[in-house]
Amino acid sequence: MLMEKVEKSISEIKYENLINYRICEIMYIHMKRTKYDTFSNMCSNIRDAVKATGNVGGELGNLVKLTLKELKILYALEHDEAVTILINFLENNLWERYQGPVMVFINKTPNSFQ
Repeated sequence: MLMEKVEKSISEIKYENLINYRICEIMYIHMKRTKYDTFSNMCSNIRDAVKATGNVGGELGNLVKLTLKELKILYALEHDEAVTILINFLENNLWERYQGPVMVFINKTPNSFQ
């Protein structure tokens, strides 16, 4: 059976971008709870753990749980939908696209994140 390519509307693309930006922001803000010095290494390790075992434990597991919880609350997502979105973010290395703007915004407006 052939898969039909489905075009996304501008609204859907903007919504996905907003969610992906928020994932990056949540994870970047809470990176201080981990031993990682670089955001890219942290995200890569989460991605690799998910690919290898389908699970993430320890401090990274706690960060994943926190991220999923915030996504579900903010966007009224079901758990499975939030997991799918987060896995897509990790598997496609989307942090590379969003971390620059997130870092600039957080560093330029630190009082917004107290």
